[in-house]
Amino acid sequence: MEENTYLEFKRQYTDNIKKEIVSFLNAGGGKIIIGVDDEGRVVGVEDLDDCMLRIINSVRGISPDAMSFVSVQPVVKAGKTCIEVVIEVGTNRPYYLRKAGMTSRGVYMRIGPSCQPMSQESIMKMIEDYGVGHFEENRSLEQKLTFHTLNKKMAKMNMPFDRDILLNMRILDDVDQYTNLGLLLSDQNPFTTKAVYIQSLAQTDLDSRREFTGSLLKQLDDAFQYLSSYNKDHAYPDIALWEVLTNMFIHRDYTKRGSNYIYIYNDHMEFRSRGQLIDGISLETVRVGFSESRNRYLAEFFYHLQLTESYGTGIHKILDGFDDDHEPLFVEVPGEFVVTLYNMHFSTNKKSSEGDDVDERLIHYLKKHPFITRLKCEQVLDCGSTKSYRVLSRMVEKGKVKKIGNGRNTKYTLKNER
Repeated sequence: MEENTYLEFKRQYTDNIKKEIVSFLNAGGGKIIIGVDDEGRVVGVEDLDDCMLRIINSVRGISPDAMSFVSVQPVVKAGKTCIEVVIEVGTNRPYYLRKAGMTSRGVYMRIGPSCQPMSQESIMKMIEDYGVGHFEENRSLEQKLTFHTLNKKMAKMNMPFDRDILLNMRILDDVDQYTNLGLLLSDQNPFTTKAVYIQSLAQTDLDSRREFTGSLLKQLDDAFQYLSSYNKDHAYPDIALWEVLTNMFIHRDYTKRGSNYIYIYNDHMEFRSRGQLIDGISLETVRVGFSESRNRYLAEFFYHLQLTESYGTGIHKILDGFDDDHEPLFVEVPGEFVVTLYNMHFSTNKKSSEGDDVDERLIHYLKKHPFITRLKCEQVLDCGSTKSYRVLSRMVEKGKVKKIGNGRNTKYTLKNER
């Protein structure tokens, strides 16, 4: 027997075994046999029970919880008792040593027959690929954090800023290290929001460009003040602007790089948030007010600070502020969720540009073809991808067409067609 990508030998138990387990969890799984030296010679294990207990305790020091992916059992090889540790591929990658955190000293990957520390860039890529559901609870790569904005906000609410509340709110983990939720609320939060006023398709007001930085709490206040400066005539309900902003922060996918964007036009505002709807949530369920936050603890924190009210009411507050001719538009596009609010002092051109005439053109096409794709819709309407998504999404909401599949395989058929 020789060591390979999926097989590791250990003559005896050492603390480094936990690194090996992490590396297999983050890669393709594998097996560690304790009681076999590097040359493949069987030497056996002397104190079986003690060794097995130490291995199990090592697994308990791994985050996220990996116990269900690791089995430890005695085996007999060449007449000697050894221990076989079988590691399955983890589903909550990246895994890391809890004491070291999600750093190159805590995250490992199996590469060939060796266990290698992962670079911070590789860790972030793995988080982006696999860690969507655990971003908030994962330990922040940055631990030198300050909380001036959060402290002031909590003081206004007569809330203590102490270890107990930071633990309860998941800002600190169980070994007093800051989580990614703490990172988002800290003054060093790296995720930003950008905004710009676009006077026309051919002209952008460069002086209007803003990038809001720092704690999400600060960005929320700064972005709302910025929007208010373009809403002095109250063309948009303040409550709608506030709800859209809070939803941008609460529901964005923080495993995706890049900023949230706000585009202000004369006749509408467009809010683009990183990440699409989470699995099981559709545009239809969003519109009826069903709420399931990607960032559960951030949503709870906003609620405790009275920045939002009860879950699921935000969408209704946005919709209730507009008449039928200026109904807000919710669209899911690749990598983003887009909300468009229409200026109620302008006569909306939605019906003329994307209304019955556009619908009829697509229905006419579908009567001759079994389905239409988003790309084909762009060709039929001679438009870009954003408008194509918007038109098809609206037709789904109206019950004119039915959406089949997801992603690149998405197709649309007439509602009464199979």
